[in-house]
Amino acid sequence: MASENPSFIFLRGKSCTVQLGLLALHVNGSALFHVGRGQMLHVPAVAQEVEVYQASYQVQLPQSAGIA
Repeated sequence: MASENPSFIFLRGKSCTVQLGLLALHVNGSALFHVGRGQMLHVPAVAQEVEVYQASYQVQLPQSAGIA
């Protein structure tokens, strides 16, 4: 699972192992991840009883930022 923009990804369900970049994590129940731009979260297809929710966002600076 990858996105052009940073995302919050919420997993809910039974236990599974996910991989965030090179880091493997065991999830038991539910978990919330922040996946930065260019990172990838791998949720194996074997995790059939896991619901995945994703909320992407784009950071924007106010137009007056940096102007004195």
